[in-house]
Amino acid sequence: MTVDDVLSHGNDLYAAVRGVVGEDGWSTDEKWLSCGIADGQTMVKLRLDSRLAADFPGRPQDLIELVRGRWSTLGVDAATAVNRDLDPVRYILSDPPFLQGVREDGSISSLWLGTGIANFGYVSPCVPGDVFLLNGVARSSLSHTSLGTTH
Repeated sequence: MTVDDVLSHGNDLYAAVRGVVGEDGWSTDEKWLSCGIADGQTMVKLRLDSRLAADFPGRPQDLIELVRGRWSTLGVDAATAVNRDLDPVRYILSDPPFLQGVREDGSISSLWLGTGIANFGYVSPCVPGDVFLLNGVARSSLSHTSLGTTH
């Protein structure tokens, strides 16, 4: 897998959610995180988080099932769960299933829906990449003083 592959997959999952829940009003954070070095290559993973507070076009439990169907066409076998400890109750779609950690490759996809609130999350598997370039930080812009050291 490549940076483009995981970005495309995350965006496809997110588009499936927006296509069911609604396109407008989402607050989204996209960030590349370091996974360290493997076989001499720097490795990164993508983290997408998005939140929405709005009225939805249906009941959360019904919308979760619609998203589940769309995710399945993308090759994601997500499971549903309900968390009644929260107010409002959250209907959860997750791969791997809720409270079962992450997939063997470190990835997780999830959607939490409650009356008037939605949370989408995606963490990709680690792929080769430069975390600084992907986050739009030029390495030359980092000075020793900004890193907390002086010479």
